[in-house]
Amino acid sequence: EWNRTAGVDLDWKPTETLAFTAFWATSRDPQQLSETDGWRVSGSFDDGTWQLYTSLKRYDEDFEPGVGFVERTGITNLYGRAMRRFFPRSGFLREWDVEAEYDYFEDPAKTPVMRRVEAKLAAQTHDASYLEAEVVADTWDRLDEPFEIRPGIEVPAGAFWNRRHEVEVGTSRAATLSVSGSVGWGTFYGGRLE
Repeated sequence: EWNRTAGVDLDWKPTETLAFTAFWATSRDPQQLSETDGWRVSGSFDDGTWQLYTSLKRYDEDFEPGVGFVERTGITNLYGRAMRRFFPRSGFLREWDVEAEYDYFEDPAKTPVMRRVEAKLAAQTHDASYLEAEVVADTWDRLDEPFEIRPGIEVPAGAFWNRRHEVEVGTSRAATLSVSGSVGWGTFYGGRLE
């Protein structure tokens, strides 16, 4: 049995702050399957204060890269991320950030499979100690088949809203000895996440 993959990619950076990437790939095997393409287009902007990124990608159901890793086939995915960085002129904070993400997946029939919205806050002191807070992470997930989390515990097929919150604090990650701690809570496929 064999599998062949070929593709092209493009990286274009018209300015120091703006970049675009794209790729297209296809795979072939002895079965001569027809839905075997994968592609992505993306753009980013980073001027040191604002960081913006968006991408649109699609992997056909039978796309098999052979080398590398594709998390999920048979999907179209739209992703966006925006972050604003602030640099206070005085005080104990060196930097603080506000960040938002949106992730959307649909199947070949253009039916939603998953949606995720996240909002985060982060702060860093002059000695690189940090605080990160995932204010909210809302995920809607459609399960077409039940799956077993662990022996005897199964999540049934259906649609689920999961909401997660998390806070992490720590000392400088670059120090010889660093300490951190985190706590997270929320819902998980009809149950509680603790």
